[in-house]
Amino acid sequence: MFSYLFTQEQVRRYNEFEKKNQDDRIPRKPKKGRMNVDFLLGKNGKEWVWVMGEQKNDKSIDEMIELEIQESALKEAEREIEEIRNEMW
Repeated sequence: MFSYLFTQEQVRRYNEFEKKNQDDRIPRKPKKGRMNVDFLLGKNGKEWVWVMGEQKNDKSIDEMIELEIQESALKEAEREIEEIRNEMW
């Protein structure tokens, strides 16, 4: 019984907080050493969301991974070439 009342109180406080801050969300500063996520806002002022695969020109996850592998291999090859050039001079 006690846990049920406790949960009810949590839900009541949460709903009260949401109602109070519905339009003006409190921006929070990230704590030192923690990562932070910022969402883009759409025309309606709410968070903008993109769903992978929803558009006809979207790449599949496999294509995206392959492209990332190719780009990192190219960067590594360019770095190695630069090292060889520096050793020669």
